[in-house]
Amino acid sequence: MMKTGYMKLKPNQIKLLREQKAWSQSHLAEVSGLSLRTIQRIEKEDSASQESVQALASVFETNASELLIANKVKKSPLLFPASAIAAVIAFVVAYAWSSSSVAENLVLDFSASYRLLGSDTREENLLTIDGAIHLKENETTRLKLNDLISYEISVSFLEDDKILILSHIFDEGVGKGNLVGSPKIITLNHKEAIIEVGDEKLGKVYSIRVTPHK
Repeated sequence: MMKTGYMKLKPNQIKLLREQKAWSQSHLAEVSGLSLRTIQRIEKEDSASQESVQALASVFETNASELLIANKVKKSPLLFPASAIAAVIAFVVAYAWSSSSVAENLVLDFSASYRLLGSDTREENLLTIDGAIHLKENETTRLKLNDLISYEISVSFLEDDKILILSHIFDEGVGKGNLVGSPKIITLNHKEAIIEVGDEKLGKVYSIRVTPHK
C-alpha cells in the first residue's frame, strides 16, 4: 500500500533514467540530496513524496509530471450547486496565491565572478557582480557578468529544508555551444554555498557564491 501523501511514479521510470546516465543508486542519492535508502525504496515501490519527486525531476532535468502516472478523471453525473463551485474556485485561487507567495519569498544573495587560472584577485582580469534576486521554485534567472559571460540559476526545495541550487555557466568566448558547465549544489537556508567550475584548457575559473533566504 502506498503511503499517504506519496505520489505514484511510472513503473521503473527512476531506475531507467538513472541507468541511462550510467549512475549508481549512491550517485543519484548524492546529486539529488536524498538518502540512499530513499532512492532504493523509490525504485522498489515506484512511489515518492512530492519533495523527492521534485528533487529527482531537477537532477534528471525534466518536469515532475513526466515521472508520475497521470490521474484519470472520472466523469460524475452529480450536479453541484453554484455556491459549492464558487467555494472550490475560491479555495484553488487562495491556495495558488499562497503557494506563489511562499515561493516568491526566496531571496538569493549572490556574488558571481570570473578570473584567469593562476591570477591574483587584485589583478584587473578579475570580474565580479554582486546582488540579490527573488526566485520562485524552478524559475530560472539569468545573470550577465559581462558581454560574454552569463549565469543561469534556479532553485528547488527538498526534504529537511534543503535547497537545491542549479546553475548553467555560459561563455560566448569559448565556442562549441558556449556552455561551460552545469554545476549544482545543495545547501540550507541562510547558509552560503560556493559553485565553481575551473577549465584548465581555457585557463579560466567561474564562481558563484550564493546564500538563500526563505
